[in-house]
Amino acid sequence: MTRSHVRQRPCRDRVTASPTPLQLALPHGHRWLGMLESGKVKSLRKIARKEWVDSSYVSRMVHPRRDTATGRDTD
Repeated sequence: MTRSHVRQRPCRDRVTASPTPLQLALPHGHRWLGMLESGKVKSLRKIARKEWVDSSYVSRMVHPRRDTATGRDTD
């Protein structure tokens, strides 16, 4: 039986595909969490001021627990 009626999704070329926003944001969160754990900074607000970003963005990247689309925990 052939599946000619099923549309195949085009395969994204891994070399030319641009990174997703999550892929771009995760390194920031990892670095910022390291700064907090090492004691280089004392709060998320201080990181936000230093990096010129909103403190809510820093919080979301350091603690990515909720799926913003569904509002459910990702654990």
